[in-house]
Amino acid sequence: MAIHSEPERDAGSRRGLVTALLVATAAVLLALVLWWLARRPAEAPKAAPPPPRARATAAPRPTPVASAAPEARAMPRPEPRPSAVANVLRVDSDVPGANVFLDRKFLGTAPVETRDFEPGPHRINASADGYDMYGETVELAAGENALTIRFREVRLDERIDVVHKHGMGSCRGRLFASTAGLRYEAGKAGDSFEAAFASLEPLEVDYLNRNLRVKQRGGKTWNFTADSADALLAFQKAVEKARARM
Repeated sequence: MAIHSEPERDAGSRRGLVTALLVATAAVLLALVLWWLARRPAEAPKAAPPPPRARATAAPRPTPVASAAPEARAMPRPEPRPSAVANVLRVDSDVPGANVFLDRKFLGTAPVETRDFEPGPHRINASADGYDMYGETVELAAGENALTIRFREVRLDERIDVVHKHGMGSCRGRLFASTAGLRYEAGKAGDSFEAAFASLEPLEVDYLNRNLRVKQRGGKTWNFTADSADALLAFQKAVEKARARM
């Protein structure tokens, strides 16, 4: 009996020793864990995530206010150039179908129109059966021009330098003829006179004596001479031709 009890006692002692060692080791480990935890800094609480930012709408940009600048001096506006104007000449006549010439160039029969000319003086001639030849120098302007030739209208504009022969002596002057009649302008106002054609007899020319006789019906007679008998005759014919149409 004694022989078997000793080993059992040794085995129990060893088990107690192992248990004690295990407990001691566990205690040391626990102490180390507690020490490590004690020395570890407390973890800061996590901050809450920031709220989502609201998308800001772009505010309207303020309109920049222009600073007061010194007043600019107004520049004069250039005058508009006149637009080019076509030159036009229209010629009509109181006798239909009259032949019209411009500077001796035949334009056609009236009424007629041309654009082939430059502004300035030009010679207009026209003819119609049964009427005198018409001729006149006219000033044509830039743009539109209109001319009516009047064959049926009586024209008379004649003048001639003469010497008025008095019973005693003479005086120099100028004799005019128009549709209103005759007018003599002398160097002396007292020798001048005017007479309507209705009060005058037909004018007569003495070609050889170079004399033009002007006689008032039932009244006074005037005699004129000139340097040329042809000039006196041309004057007398122009006057009597116009009188025949009046």
